[in-house]
Amino acid sequence: MRAPNGSKTQSASPPLFFGPAAQAMLGNLATRAAEIQTRISEIGEVPNNSVDDDQRDRLRAEYRSLEGESEILEQVMAVAALLTKADVVANEMLRPAIKVAAEAAEPLSGDIAAVVRILFKAALTVTEELRPERQRNAEDTAWSRKVKLDAYVEAGFTKQQAFAMVLAEIKPVDYASLVNKAASPSDKGRKNPR
Repeated sequence: MRAPNGSKTQSASPPLFFGPAAQAMLGNLATRAAEIQTRISEIGEVPNNSVDDDQRDRLRAEYRSLEGESEILEQVMAVAALLTKADVVANEMLRPAIKVAAEAAEPLSGDIAAVVRILFKAALTVTEELRPERQRNAEDTAWSRKVKLDAYVEAGFTKQQAFAMVLAEIKPVDYASLVNKAASPSDKGRKNPR
């Protein structure tokens, strides 16, 4: 970073992975984990003879629910701890390398552009040379999808339902909308119900 007079300024390195929002969220999770442990202890201290059967059942259900939430929070916090360590390592190892690379790249930007131009030309050449293989692959894919479409129709699905199922394999949509579309009244269900 440069000051208005052109000299370099020092600033604290922001974390690569965990910014302030993520840190606040982790703090909230830690607070919730502590609340859960406190409530679990409170439930465990309730004497059995001081509550009726309904209250005891509610406390047991709450206890089980809190234990489950506690286990999930422990796993999330363990992952967060690993990512926090990764952030520390990244700050220690990657930031100096990024800084050096940025400083080294600045005077070389024209050379870098020339190298990228060469790489793009090579990629275009390879793409052009692979055109027959790409065409054959597209034909194989189309044939495979046609076979699936025909198989669904032969199994008793309407052409629209079969097409929706093949399309879902290509570009999945949410399952509920796919089911609703396949079962819509306009499709009249399967042609040959078994």
